[in-house]
Amino acid sequence: MVGVTELKSYHQLNQKALEIHRQWDVLDAHELLPLAVSFKEAAQPLSALGGEDWHRKKDMSRHLMCLESYLRDDKKDRCWTDIKDLIYADLPALGYRLLALADIQR
Repeated sequence: MVGVTELKSYHQLNQKALEIHRQWDVLDAHELLPLAVSFKEAAQPLSALGGEDWHRKKDMSRHLMCLESYLRDDKKDRCWTDIKDLIYADLPALGYRLLALADIQR
């Protein structure tokens, strides 16, 4: 079930992604890593709510994995597109999916 609690969690997740993006040029990979790990942990349950048939599920999972992996390996420049894809493609699609699911359940 998707309700206000899940939509608030989505909003907080979006804020985490924007925080990473805003600090990208200021922080190094090891400083960004805890933010990315926290973001990934918060994203997984919301992504699961999207269901297996949600079209961006695999893409979002891959972007989350690459973000964490490249930052862990101190290759920040290799995952710049992943954080952008999360912000501009995956998260908006997840937001629409959660809203659609909430609407269906009303």
